[in-house]
Amino acid sequence: MKLAEISLKPVLHVASRMREMDRQEIFATRWSHDPHVIAELIDKANPPGFVALADDGEPVCVVGAHEMWPGVFSVFMFATDRWKEVAFDTTKAVKRILIPAVMSDTFVRGECKSLSTHEEAHRWLEVLGASKESEHPCYGKNGETFFTYSWTRQPAKTN
Repeated sequence: MKLAEISLKPVLHVASRMREMDRQEIFATRWSHDPHVIAELIDKANPPGFVALADDGEPVCVVGAHEMWPGVFSVFMFATDRWKEVAFDTTKAVKRILIPAVMSDTFVRGECKSLSTHEEAHRWLEVLGASKESEHPCYGKNGETFFTYSWTRQPAKTN
């Protein structure tokens, strides 16, 4: 596996080929089902994160954390059906690169909303240290239930 910077072309590649459960999860909370819209939003936001590439160079996974307001991040990940090829190394890279990048002294919270039926995502979030915090019935546009997974830390005290 190799890592690449988040940019429009690889993000669009993954968004256009994402796993069915990722598609259901993401588009349950979006106005548009167009993968171009997702790719453009991520590219413009330029969040900390990366694209995981398979050994043959194909983009397989996009992972990142968007700072919603100071110290609070929305964490995201979506992948293609080739996820299992990069899952182990992506998990290590998240722990080694992404988590330290967002866990500055001002970090207080990271959160991820996940479709209640996306059990693979829930297991992965827990491997990354997130805790299931709450359930949100009728959170999706078609009445889907979502869970919030979070990481929290008290901020460093400043004088």
